[in-house]
Amino acid sequence: MNEKEQLSELIGGIYDAALNPDLWDDVLPQTSRFLNSATATLGSFDFQHHRVNLSKTWGYDPEYLELLMSRYIKNNPMEFAAALKKTGDVYTIGDLMPYSEFYASQMYLEWGKPQGYIDAIQATLERTPTAYAALHCMRHESNGMVDNRIRQGVGLIWPHFRRAVLIGKVIDLHKVEAATLADTLDGLSAAMFLVDGKSRIVHANKPGLRMLHERRIVRSDDGRFSTTDPTADQSLREIMAIADGGDSAVGTRGITILLGTADADHYVAHVLPLTS
Repeated sequence: MNEKEQLSELIGGIYDAALNPDLWDDVLPQTSRFLNSATATLGSFDFQHHRVNLSKTWGYDPEYLELLMSRYIKNNPMEFAAALKKTGDVYTIGDLMPYSEFYASQMYLEWGKPQGYIDAIQATLERTPTAYAALHCMRHESNGMVDNRIRQGVGLIWPHFRRAVLIGKVIDLHKVEAATLADTLDGLSAAMFLVDGKSRIVHANKPGLRMLHERRIVRSDDGRFSTTDPTADQSLREIMAIADGGDSAVGTRGITILLGTADADHYVAHVLPLTS
């Protein structure tokens, strides 16, 4: 596979991983091969909510990775200089401090040198007062120092990593919002059903699910909502069709329908367009 094919496959994998974070475990080895690096790390952090959005590593010895996280993640000689970098900056160890100083540091002598690491390249994917994300790759003696080709390679892929990280954050936010909505609906004592214009059930809260299971008042056949009262069911379908068409006749206050049952109990259904 030539370099263009490698790049195309890698970019496709990056966007697949944006939708399925488990795929980062495949993308990072691809990234390492494309950049001829010994490791690849992708991290995204939310300072405002004290949350790690994403943390994926590849190529590290587990014991040395633990040493890095426990001792040097907050005691890194390059930390201050790296903190000044902006979104889109691509830089090496030599861009942050003289190599001679890095090679004399305790971090290098205890952590980098025993593993044969001699250089690293990093791209800042996001840098705001509340969030930070970066792509980081270590270079082994067998890989050589970072050169212009590697810089150009990181320059080609970092925008795609950035978009993928941002897409992932939006998806996670929507999952949280959806879960919050579901929890709110489940907390209601009244049964509630979210349906589309064709009566397909999108969501039912817990009381609603109990009613569907009993099939005494309402039911679900092939995922479509209906009532056991034929007259009320016909009215309900007509109202749903009107609401789905955007007709203002339903109004923001909705329409109330009386539901009867075979044992003479009566219930009230309140139909309200979700857009209102």
